[in-house]
Amino acid sequence: MYPLTVRSVFALPVLLLASLTADAFGYRTHAQVCDAAYDSLPAAVQQHIDGLVGLSGKRTFGELCGWPDDVRKEDDFRHTGRWHYINVPRDSTRVSTAHCHRDGCVLSALDSMSARLTASPDKDWQALAFFGHLVADIHQPLHVSYEDDRGGNDTRVRYDGDRTNLHALWDNQIPPRRPLAVHSAAEYAGATQPLEWAQESLDKTRQIYAHYRRGQSFTQADIQEEQQWMQQRLQLAATRLALALTAIFED
Repeated sequence: MYPLTVRSVFALPVLLLASLTADAFGYRTHAQVCDAAYDSLPAAVQQHIDGLVGLSGKRTFGELCGWPDDVRKEDDFRHTGRWHYINVPRDSTRVSTAHCHRDGCVLSALDSMSARLTASPDKDWQALAFFGHLVADIHQPLHVSYEDDRGGNDTRVRYDGDRTNLHALWDNQIPPRRPLAVHSAAEYAGATQPLEWAQESLDKTRQIYAHYRRGQSFTQADIQEEQQWMQQRLQLAATRLALALTAIFED
């Protein structure tokens, strides 16, 4: 089992007052989720984060949150590739920690990074980078998906006539391009642990595949409803990240 070290994070009265924009579920989206969370944090927690960002050589927390993707193919960080997702058999309706690969998954990595931050809140900037990054990743449904097509990477689709795959569609086209208001965390009480966040993503993944047709083509008009859903999902990711960081650094 991988119980997150952060407990009952929604008991914290944190307000997210920033706005969030997303261009793709890559560097920019990760940066915006982390920046939105940062802007809502108490000053004391921001100071902790500023110190860690300074140690990393990055300029902002948002910039730091893109770093895990930058290094995942380097020899020293190749083992972190599996930290960004969890795959399950296609007949699974529930996510379990038993689905975590022996080399790790997003659930085990979030637990590990939370524990590392708690143990070394003034030094472990890499743990902060991964924690912020992976909170966003677990909210992208195709990061909690099926192992037989590598989370949608082997499911071919077209977008505006161009060849792509289902995972890339949700990484690059589904995230909305307009500002997203991030509201009070009190609106999202209930799901407080990463296993629950992962289950939410798998539930959405199952809906996505239920409506998928082989060789399906999408246009901007086809994805508007999904963009609205992702807008709320990114808002939720930023909310949960802010609450978790407050729990870690104010403990």
